[in-house]
Amino acid sequence: MLQKKLRATWKRHGRLIGTWLFLPCPDHAEIFAQSGFDCLMIDHEHGPNSPANLTEQLRAAGGMPCLVRIAENNDTEIKKVLDAGASGIMVPMVDSAADARQAVAAALYPPRGRRGCAAGVIRASRFGRDQAAYVRDADEVMIVCQIETRRAIGNIEEIAAVDGVDMLFIGPSDLGADMGLIGEADHPELQEAIRRAEDAILATGKGLAGLTRTAEGARAMFERGYSLVLVSGDTQMLVDGSAAIISALR
Repeated sequence: MLQKKLRATWKRHGRLIGTWLFLPCPDHAEIFAQSGFDCLMIDHEHGPNSPANLTEQLRAAGGMPCLVRIAENNDTEIKKVLDAGASGIMVPMVDSAADARQAVAAALYPPRGRRGCAAGVIRASRFGRDQAAYVRDADEVMIVCQIETRRAIGNIEEIAAVDGVDMLFIGPSDLGADMGLIGEADHPELQEAIRRAEDAILATGKGLAGLTRTAEGARAMFERGYSLVLVSGDTQMLVDGSAAIISALR
């Protein structure tokens, strides 16, 4: 199962390199799956995706593990994403241990959680063909909690202590918004808050995750101890690539 493949890659290399898929385009998933990333992050919080799009993207990604950033922390959405075959979830706005427990419970089968079980028919089990193997490995799905507010930073230790949480992802844009610093990514107060969050997450022993626009930024983050870095994404690569061509020709 792809969730086991993802965990094996993390264990073997100590880090995961991913990128975002914001647009509901299976071709993007196929292209990036062939590019050498360790995983893809399909965005369902801000991107214009739907359950039908997700199935097509997962199919196009083939043997590439895909995480899905869900729109909100609820049982139904998490269940549907995992039933479709996602290798894990990223949950926005996790501010407390209670939020983290909600996500974990929705993602894991009993007795560890309360995820509804239809393993005999879902895509994740090859429509029941691999039912026994899927049920055996289903709880290997990766669970990433987003730290996006000052309250969340204050609760990092208790969030990380929730059994089943694998990584904590620092969301700089929403953290900046929570601090009254929208659009001020380099503001010293925001950068200091990010540093505090990084240190606190690393101290828990759970994986530290984040995002950057560039390979140089990713290298620096891995040197600081990050386990997962999402580098750029489909929309950003299209914008940056097209702008670079026009800039070079005009």
